[in-house]
This record gives sequence, C-alpha cells and structure tokens, in this order.
Amino acid sequence: MLKSRETAVAKAPVDVVGLSLLIVWVGALQLILDLGKEHEWFASPMIAAMGVISVVGFAAFLIWELTAKDPIVSLRVFRKPGYAISAVAMGLGYGAFMATNVLTPNWLQSNMGYTATQAGMASSTLGICAIIAAPIAAKLVNRVDVRWLVFTGLAWMAVVSFLRSETTSAITFGQIAWLMFLMGAGMPFFFLPLNTLALSSIDEDETAAGAGLMNFIRTVSGAFATSMVNTAWEDGAQRKQDQLSGLLNGVQATIDGLVATGQTQGQALTNVTKIVQGQAVMLATNELMLTSAVVFLFAGAAIWLAPKPSRTADATLGH
Repeated sequence: MLKSRETAVAKAPVDVVGLSLLIVWVGALQLILDLGKEHEWFASPMIAAMGVISVVGFAAFLIWELTAKDPIVSLRVFRKPGYAISAVAMGLGYGAFMATNVLTPNWLQSNMGYTATQAGMASSTLGICAIIAAPIAAKLVNRVDVRWLVFTGLAWMAVVSFLRSETTSAITFGQIAWLMFLMGAGMPFFFLPLNTLALSSIDEDETAAGAGLMNFIRTVSGAFATSMVNTAWEDGAQRKQDQLSGLLNGVQATIDGLVATGQTQGQALTNVTKIVQGQAVMLATNELMLTSAVVFLFAGAAIWLAPKPSRTADATLGH
C-alpha cells in the first residue's frame, strides 16, 4: 500500500575532509584529557603537541565546515540564539553534573573508607528519583515554558550541590544517599527540556543535525569535566593540607597523648598526618561542590537569554 508513496531518495556526498579534521582534533583532545594528568599536563612535550594539534585541527575544522556545501557537522544551527544558548547551558550543566558524580564515589572510597560496592550503592540513589521525576518533566514540556523547567532543574541541582559543600567527614551513608537522591530530582528537568528548547529553536530540517551536535557537546563536556575535576581535587587537597599544617595548634601535645597510649612517636605522627590529610580532602571536595553549584546557577541564568521557541520539537532525538 505504501510502495507507491515512496519518496525520492537523495544520496548526499560524504564530507571526507570535515570528518578527517573532526577525528584529528577530537582524538587529540581526548588523548590530552585521558593522559594529561599522568604526564604532568603541558609540561610533557607529547601533551603539548596534542594541544597544538587539537587547536589547529579545531580551527581548520570550523573553517571547513562553515564553507563546505555538505558539511559532516552542520554548524549553521548556532546562528539561532536559542540553540546556541542551549548548547552553552548543556556544556556547563552537564560538565558540573559529571564533576559531582565522578567525585562522589572517589571521595567515598579514598577518604570515607567505603568499598566500591558501598560507594556505588550510596551514589545510585540519584537514579531512583530521576526515574520518578522523568514522567512529570515529560508531561510539563508541552504545557509550560521549557525555559522555566530548565532553570528549575539547574537551580535545584545547584541547591543540592551547595548543601553538599557543607559536608563533614561525620556524614553517614544515609545522608549521602539522601543528597544523591535529591540531586536526581533535577536531572529530568534539565536534560529533556533543554534538548526540547535547543531543537525547537532551529528549523525542522535541521533537527537531526542539531540533535547530533547536542550529543557531541554533552559527551565532550562530560569528558572534560571528568578529567579536570580529578586534577583539581588532588591539587586542592594538597593546597588545603599545606594550609591546615600551618594552622595547627597543640600538635606536639596531641602526639604526646598518642604516645602515652602506647603508640610510638612515628605511629603518632602518622596518625596525626592522616587526620590532616582527611580533612584536607574533605575541604577540597566541598570546594569543588561549591564550584559546581555556581556553574549550575550560571547555566540556569544563561538560559533566559534564549528566546521562547515558537514550536515544540521531539527532544528524544537528542538522546
């Protein structure tokens, strides 16, 4: 019945040059993110070379894609303010989201004494609330201004991140799981409405290109945040330890008290050092959580620069 209604099929040429440039600069960037930490970043000639390749490749990629007749990636979607703002919000919001999620199990295992299983169980509650909230967000997308949904989701995750920035090493498993559970409530109000806003801001024939590009931005921002947060966390912990070491009072009295309990001088000093290190890691963790909260708020505020879309697109294409 449908055979007679088949539409004409047009086979577009493959942008080989654009695809090659994309592989080169993204590949170089991924190598930087994956290997930078263990090679002392740009102190390494290899990482520095990858940096040059990535920057030059990206510049060449932009020039080619903006002038090619059939580009592998349609960058023209950025001419629409709604899409451009949504892309910025996606990069910032998803980067902050990944930073908090990557940091949590690392912190629980390295500083709180959790096993990998326990850390995973505490972090997994994030998904429970997300599943509950997702149908609510999906129904509201077609009923209210999606900018309000995106702002609400980002603001909510900012509030939870701020609460986490006040954490102490006395926090319990239940408290951690509860905070992660609350974080999950903001996820559906961020991802789905933001994709809807982005795809509704461009022409219908650009939907597929816009959806693919949003996925790319999300992937790159997540990789970048994952790499940066681990480096910033370790550097921050070392900096806080140096600060705490200069502020300690009565250290010798504490060591003498531990020696009096039967510990050797070396054991007592080691125990005091572990306490300082633990608190330094806790302070560094809180500092990064506060940074994530600020990034969430900035992304939420930026979304109001996007004009209200005149139509509603199928946001599932962005997943």
